[in-house]
Amino acid sequence: MNIHAIKKRIKHIEECKEEIKKTKTIIDDQLKENTEYQEAHKKSKEAAGAKKRIKEEILARAENEKLVFEIKENQEEIKTEEEILAAELVEFYQKNNSDEIEDDTGQKRKFKISVKLFPARGSE
Repeated sequence: MNIHAIKKRIKHIEECKEEIKKTKTIIDDQLKENTEYQEAHKKSKEAAGAKKRIKEEILARAENEKLVFEIKENQEEIKTEEEILAAELVEFYQKNNSDEIEDDTGQKRKFKISVKLFPARGSE
């Protein structure tokens, strides 16, 4: 492992992100200045608001409230199970040095370990 290469790559990624930020600002400024775009944006926000209101009315119906509750319960259960599974797969990978595991049907399933580098303290 070459620590110099890692540091250089981190710096390059951060420079690219900063360049993207600057470029997006230029584009955003041009969009703000364009009246045709602003009018279309306003109309789309109004339509999105109407869509949201209608959806909320439909979901608030008595027959749908139970379904919405069941969906939320299942989503919470899935999130918990996925967190546990992730920890188990990391442990499996460490012990077996393999990114492939057999499921209960006998199918081989590949998995991916993902790493995220957080911003340096002080730049948050």
